Amino acid sequence: MRPVVALASLALALGAAIGAAGPALAHGDHTGPHRAQSALAGGSGSALVSSPNVSHLEADPGQVGISGCFMRSAPILVTSGADSVRVWDVSDAAHSSVVGELANVLFEHEAMNCGERRTSHGIRRFTLIGVDSVQASPGDVQHSNVGGGELIVVDVTDPTTPRILSRAPGTTSTHTVACVRATRCTYAYSAGEGNHFSIFDLRNLRKPREVDAKPGTPGVQPHWSPTAGHKWNFDAAGIGTHTGWKGASMWRTTRPAHRS
Repeated sequence: MRPVVALASLALALGAAIGAAGPALAHGDHTGPHRAQSALAGGSGSALVSSPNVSHLEADPGQVGISGCFMRSAPILVTSGADSVRVWDVSDAAHSSVVGELANVLFEHEAMNCGERRTSHGIRRFTLIGVDSVQASPGDVQHSNVGGGELIVVDVTDPTTPRILSRAPGTTSTHTVACVRATRCTYAYSAGEGNHFSIFDLRNLRKPREVDAKPGTPGVQPHWSPTAGHKWNFDAAGIGTHTGWKGASMWRTTRPAHRS
């Protein structure tokens, strides 16, 4: 019973914290975006102001959403929230519907990342969740996390039954985690902190592992990242852009298990 009680307590504490704190602030800016949104909306109780070429199609309440991502090979959207991971059928984007749900207490994961892998049995689809502070799931209570620093792989190959497939501890911040190549996701990079970040080997999805997290040398480029702390984006040429507190730095990922 102890894991169940701990999970319930964690969920209640998280719900209270979210209710008290309201929407999470963007990192590095605690006022600007929210003032702008308030001004655009004309203040509390006013209708949202939008340009004439933009129209609202639908609303799907029910989840305290944090982030989401689309699969490349199927009309599927996966969203991560404070209380669940949800899989959506977006074949008709104006009338999307939830087809699968995984109860998952989580805070905070600001950039959902979808990954895919071609196998002899077809395409395997999954999402990467970075545990920033706390995480717990009723179906995996023995692995509840308080403290963060962990990568979780959620299998959504069957969109109706998303499930936690595996976990990997990391030695740097997993505020966000991103695949180097979404359509052949074998390596992922963490947000990190200070001047270093983690590299995870995902070639065996059931046993992902951190393979590098060495800090670089300040002032020596490109082995030092001055921007650790938020998110990665990767282009078709294999260049990763790391954004954080002090701007952006670019990294070659030809050999993704090694920094260059």
